[in-house]
Formats: sequence, C-alpha cells, structure tokens
Amino acid sequence: MKKKIEELETVMTMEAELAELIAPNLRMQQLAIIYNDITALSNLINQFYDLMLPLENLEAARLMLCLEIAGNDANSETKSDIHLSHITNQLHPNDAERLMKVGNRLSNIIKNLQAVNQENKLLIENALNFVRENVKLITENHTKQLIDCRV
Repeated sequence: MKKKIEELETVMTMEAELAELIAPNLRMQQLAIIYNDITALSNLINQFYDLMLPLENLEAARLMLCLEIAGNDANSETKSDIHLSHITNQLHPNDAERLMKVGNRLSNIIKNLQAVNQENKLLIENALNFVRENVKLITENHTKQLIDCRV
C-alpha cells in the first residue's frame, strides 16, 4: 500500500508539473488569436496537444492508482466518481496530508487552465463572429453603402 501511495504522489506531481507547462502555451494562444497570427496559433495548438497526451495518460494512471488504493475493481461503476478525498480517509494522516497537498496544487492548476481556456474560447468565438460579419458585408448585394459619403 505504501508503494501505491508513493506512486500516486509521483503521478500527481508529474501531472501538476506538466499542467504548469500548458499555462504559458494557452497564454501564447491568446496572443496569437488577438494578433491574428494563424501560423503561430497552429503551432501552439500542436504543442498543446503534444503536452495533453502525456497529461491524459497520467490522469488515467492516477485514476487506476486511486481505484487500487480504494480497493475498487478497475471495472467498477464508481471508476469515474473516485475522488482523492475518498481514499485519503483510509490512509495514515501523514500520507493523506501529502496526497491532499499535491491534489490541491493540481486542482488549482487545472482551475487556472480552465479559466484561460474559457477566455480563449470566447476570443475565438468573437473572432469568428467578426469574420462572419465581414464576409456578410462583402458578399451582400452592393445596394448598401459601407461608408456614408456625406460625412
């Protein structure tokens, strides 16, 4: 059991470190969106996915370790519902404290990433709406003037 707890702590620490590498990428994506740098955005998105694959693998490993520590079968229906607090109640207080510390760090990083991701989503939606409106103006019949010449 001690080995599984240490392994879980290591996996969660690796997850947190990898997630911290994603934050600057998301901020750079924001700048690429704002400055309409499609090439940079494309490169950043590719880098993002290169970071996300190992993060997803670590998440799966964390889930499996949590299930093993909790004593649940990997095919259990509670698989997606397992939470760190479910297993820390069963552990020695020192082990529980270490895991909760890493878990809180990981949770805070993920919340920050989600906030930046939401900002990027809004930026992309606004940019898309802007492009749609411009295309609409250009492709409408030319009976409407774009600029009032009287001004």
